[in-house]
Amino acid sequence: MRRRGSDTKSLNPFAEPVINPNYLTTDFDTFAIVQVMKNALVFLKNGIFADYVAAPYSPLADLTTDEEFLNYTENGGIMIDHEVGTSRMSPSNASWGVVDRKLLVKGTSGLRIVNASIFPSIPECHTQDPTYIVAEKGATMIIAAHRLRFKGDRTDGSG
Repeated sequence: MRRRGSDTKSLNPFAEPVINPNYLTTDFDTFAIVQVMKNALVFLKNGIFADYVAAPYSPLADLTTDEEFLNYTENGGIMIDHEVGTSRMSPSNASWGVVDRKLLVKGTSGLRIVNASIFPSIPECHTQDPTYIVAEKGATMIIAAHRLRFKGDRTDGSG
């Protein structure tokens, strides 16, 4: 999807965020979702799954036009994805973005964000592995910034 959502922030830390994902707001988005649904139905009817799928879910079986597919999506579709990018990383001197390359929140001192919200865009993969990478790097940055040592580290004199 090519859309970019938005969220409404509040200075109240207990306020629930208002998130507008902007689903199906571009011509490309509507074309893509309709085509994907059509392709999935053809795949299930003609592929190796044909012997295992008795029939499409009832409302889907009756859809024939692009408008019907889009209406079905708008009224009954849900997104199951891993949202990222709500606190995007950007260069330190950029006017956009929330954190810099050191994961520090711009305009604050010592506050870091170490999760998938810092991704500037959605990775072309499951977000689990890139999130682990950010977590490992963020942990290393925090340990270094606070000169933390742990029992068993060669740097604490015990190992």
